[in-house]
Amino acid sequence: MEVADKVSEYVILDINPEPWAVGTTFTRRTAGKVVSGMAPNQKVKDYKSAVQEALKPQIQTPVFSADAEWEVELLFWRQIERWTVDGKVKTGNYADATNLQKSTEDALQGLLFGNDRSVKRISSHVVAQGLDVEPMIYIRVQRYSQTNFLHQIAHAERAGRNQLAERALAKKSTNDWGPQK
Repeated sequence: MEVADKVSEYVILDINPEPWAVGTTFTRRTAGKVVSGMAPNQKVKDYKSAVQEALKPQIQTPVFSADAEWEVELLFWRQIERWTVDGKVKTGNYADATNLQKSTEDALQGLLFGNDRSVKRISSHVVAQGLDVEPMIYIRVQRYSQTNFLHQIAHAERAGRNQLAERALAKKSTNDWGPQK
């Protein structure tokens, strides 16, 4: 199969997902001017490298044509870190799906899709997170189809309207619409 003809791909990585985080800010004087900037977050940088190293043997690089539009699904199983400092046990923070998605999407850029601007639809789900969770990331990338997406929206809207109508009928029969203003 030609690289440009590839329609979908999925991979499973045995890596602990790392949420995106802001890097270290700095200010310095250069040639009489004050310059501010931000260095990349080292944990996120290391995570991106680990994802790319684990992914490269599983795929043909590049997998997809650079000009195509993509849909991405991410599932995360994240192990929370625990360490000891001065005899006190510290526990890492739980991550949100948005920041896990951002760091992972950045790591996939150039490997599973050309640029993250070509991702038209993305979903992420934190399946499990905790001290005893076995870390893993499931990644599915497929060509984006606006027609299929619009059909899904129409189906969801019909289902939502039906549910709303059923609730409205139930409320009407009991005359219980909540507080009146």
